[in-house]
Amino acid sequence: MERDGFISYSHARDRELAQALQRGLHQLARPWTRRQVISVFRDTTSLSANHDLWSSILGELQRSRYFIYLASPEAAASRWVQKELRFWLDHRSPDRILIAVGSGAVHWDPAAGDFDWSRTTALPRMLEGVFRAEPLWVDLVEVRRSRKYSLRQAEFRSAVAALAAPLHGRGKDELDSEDLQQRRIALRLLRGAVTVLSLLLVTSLAAGGYAWQKRDEALDRARVSASQALAAHSMELADADPRKAAQFALYAEETEPTSESARALARAVDANSSVARHLLGGLGAAADYTGSGGAAATEVAVSGDGSTLAYFSDLGGGPEQGRGVHIYDIRKGRAMKAIKAQWALGGGALELSADGRILMLESAYNRIQIWDVRRGKLLRTITASAGEDLAQVYLRLHAYAFSADGRWIGATYHTPGEKETQYLSVWNVRTGERVDHRQAPGNLRLSFTTDSRLLRVWDTSRGALSTWNPKTRQRKSGGRLPDIPTEARPITFAGSGDTALLGSTAREKAELWNLSTGKRLASATGSLEQAVLPADGSGSVVAAQGRQVSVFDPKLRRLRTLGSFGWPVRSVAASDDGRWVAAGSGDGAVSLFSTDGAGFHRSLPNEERLKAGEFDADGGSPTGPDRRERSFGPSSKERADSGDWAVSPARSVNRTRRSPPRATAAGSPWSTGACSPPGIPAPGPRWERRRPSRTMSPSRARGCVCSICRTMFMW
Repeated sequence: MERDGFISYSHARDRELAQALQRGLHQLARPWTRRQVISVFRDTTSLSANHDLWSSILGELQRSRYFIYLASPEAAASRWVQKELRFWLDHRSPDRILIAVGSGAVHWDPAAGDFDWSRTTALPRMLEGVFRAEPLWVDLVEVRRSRKYSLRQAEFRSAVAALAAPLHGRGKDELDSEDLQQRRIALRLLRGAVTVLSLLLVTSLAAGGYAWQKRDEALDRARVSASQALAAHSMELADADPRKAAQFALYAEETEPTSESARALARAVDANSSVARHLLGGLGAAADYTGSGGAAATEVAVSGDGSTLAYFSDLGGGPEQGRGVHIYDIRKGRAMKAIKAQWALGGGALELSADGRILMLESAYNRIQIWDVRRGKLLRTITASAGEDLAQVYLRLHAYAFSADGRWIGATYHTPGEKETQYLSVWNVRTGERVDHRQAPGNLRLSFTTDSRLLRVWDTSRGALSTWNPKTRQRKSGGRLPDIPTEARPITFAGSGDTALLGSTAREKAELWNLSTGKRLASATGSLEQAVLPADGSGSVVAAQGRQVSVFDPKLRRLRTLGSFGWPVRSVAASDDGRWVAAGSGDGAVSLFSTDGAGFHRSLPNEERLKAGEFDADGGSPTGPDRRERSFGPSSKERADSGDWAVSPARSVNRTRRSPPRATAAGSPWSTGACSPPGIPAPGPRWERRRPSRTMSPSRARGCVCSICRTMFMW
């Protein structure tokens, strides 16, 4: 490709000026439809990578019509500039040399017909005698000093036009006029384009406004549809998984308040009537390290006095996952500082002392950690055996018991080298001393009595019951119980040691046995996987049946269902009085239940069809037209104890958990009830409104402070 010009300059001195000069030559008089009219060579922009630089430069010199020398003292002394000039003088006419002075001095001596070399510093001496007449050179000294390299600057524009005129083969004025004409054409086209774009912008804004309006309408319809779908799913889950039903009901209300979302919230409140707190949300999936049929390690423990709950899970709760053992103060209704401990793979022993101050945790490789719950401090670690050397089948504690006073721990385990031999040991928690150690073959179950004086050992494989006194360190055998089926699957062992819950090998039946008399007390159809017997051996039984947690009477008849989970229940714990029950499922969900009616509300018969306006001034008890108290549902004493009663349009009376607002006339949006979705007309005296709870985010609460929103969810 032929070049119109070749710029020769000093890289050290004039790189920036050479770049600006090349750009100006390309832009001057360039039509707006073309990229450039002339082609000017400059080494740093036009040369490609080559092992022979000089041959590439020679090729460009041979293809160029003009030699543009950017004069300066540094260029005059440059070896490369001198070689380029020498080639041009040897093969081209000196008339095709254009000089642009960037620095230094150039003086012509008319008398000598040559440059005055005593004062000229910007030209090399090889140009001596080359020119027959004084050549025209362009002075760029002031331009270089001001560093204003733009064609909008008159001085730089004039210099560029003087150099570009011979390259275009036109006069300087003609070239300058052509450049101005091209600029006017470009400006007119630009203005026309701006006008057209402005019209298009106005049109698009109008169309966008209309589309935005339609979009809002479509989004409103989509939100209503999504809310209805979420509400319908919540209603479907209400019986199977009340926790998720409540979540979907809240999501439905958050998406768009509708009558369906209101009904879903009311149904969720009713389904969670026994729930005190949902502590962890389930992941809804299996543990990835156990396969599709596996489950997460989820364990719960409740102190005997019902003051403290401890729990952990491999799954569930997003940011809660795998972050130590969580502690919850049941009495104050708030989470305490978590214990930074790691449990054994697949879970393990987790027990609290009766006062909730001491925690027992099974860690990896047959180790038992003792923690101070209040301070979150590790008191000591007890090593049962070197579990690192055991096969997986012999690893873990097979049975364990923690005394109510937090002083004694009993456990069965295997030791390396004696895989077939099982040992039973008892430790003093306060000192860490192993106070008893002996071989204990068989399928054992351990339990300390409620006064922590005796350790009861039940060998389910032989039907034998024995006791061990930690203080005297004496063991006493109680003999065999021949009537108890040895092939049965033990479910739990009461703290009193008198009763045990067994399941059949087919897991289709559960039986309650008295171990002192060897008599069967009760039986029930269906499998009970996890259960807690009352500490004194009498009273209600809390058990998990599949995904449900229920309360059974001493005859194993179901009294009520506390709650349900999306996955089978893995762990159940309860306080000694049976008031507080905690459960964890296979997908990591953990919930706390109340069995004494301290849930959200309870519905009672309203045979006289009382209305909210018939309550007295404090909203506590209903009165008739003569202002006399009218008896219904619960006893007067029970009403006085709770003080929280409200009428619902469904011909029932509800007892709420917290102190109620004052009841008003029927249909008032300020009367007591279960929930208050904003923007939904109150369907009667079932709804209440208060300030949003601090436990929920503003986006989730949206002004709703019903029991389910305020109390049930921690997140």
